[in-house]
Amino acid sequence: MFGGEDNKRRLRNDFHILDLETVMWEEVKTEKGGPAPRYDHFAAVYADQYLLIFGGSSYSACFNDLYLLDLQTVSTESLCMLQLR
Repeated sequence: MFGGEDNKRRLRNDFHILDLETVMWEEVKTEKGGPAPRYDHFAAVYADQYLLIFGGSSYSACFNDLYLLDLQTVSTESLCMLQLR
């Protein structure tokens, strides 16, 4: 799971993984910075190894960027910056 809004309406950009054995959420720290804090983004797992994160919003901007989190190395990469009009 990535980002969203906490109970004090602060936007988040943290990653969490659900451990299915313990049924506990674990925060994942990435090697480099990841996407800006956001909500209403799209996230999908690809090939059981990558989490793709696209778009979303902050309170002052809409995003059209695409990030990939490698779940094996726990690193993020900005895949592209799309200029949509």
